[in-house]
Amino acid sequence: MRSASILFVASLISGCASLAGVQEHYLVCPYDTLWDVSLETLKERPIAIKDKVKGFIETGWTDVPVARTYGVLGRDIANARDRTKVSVTLRKMDDVTKVSLAEVRERWKFRGGSRLYGWDQAEPSDEDIARLMQRLTKTLKERGCTLA
Repeated sequence: MRSASILFVASLISGCASLAGVQEHYLVCPYDTLWDVSLETLKERPIAIKDKVKGFIETGWTDVPVARTYGVLGRDIANARDRTKVSVTLRKMDDVTKVSLAEVRERWKFRGGSRLYGWDQAEPSDEDIARLMQRLTKTLKERGCTLA
């Protein structure tokens, strides 16, 4: 019984953690308009995959400078950076379309061993995804679409 409850709590925690860096909205809007505005919103990033039939857009990696400190004295790390990859998924659902934005983020950091530095998984930036979603929905509202 105890092991079952521990497994249940662990699955809840991992389920919640997997939602970090994801934002979803439901919109009443023609699919073609959503597709065009999604591409327009991501125009500053290199597009790696775009499949209109499947409703999927994925960008390539984009380097992002970040402010990062280290040590007890909080010294700045020169040239600190992350890299991000964003994906947009569009799903038609009767008269509304579900728009999902997700981010994968990696941090350039010291890892030790034979490869001293390398990319390592990092938490997605909810602020960056919220900013992208806000820009997307603002443009869609200007084109006559409404949030469901």
